[in-house]
Amino acid sequence: MTPEEEKQYIATITSREHTRIADEDHRRREARRPELERRGLIPNGLKTPNEKKK
Repeated sequence: MTPEEEKQYIATITSREHTRIADEDHRRREARRPELERRGLIPNGLKTPNEKKK
């Protein structure tokens, strides 16, 4: 990756729009987590980043 490409990449991933989309995706995944655990698609022992902090 050239220095120019790296600058463009950093500008993209730190943009407000990118951050907003990533936050929405995270909220959607967290909202579905209980359902996925019930269906056995996520192991019960797997902790989320927020649970690890406790």
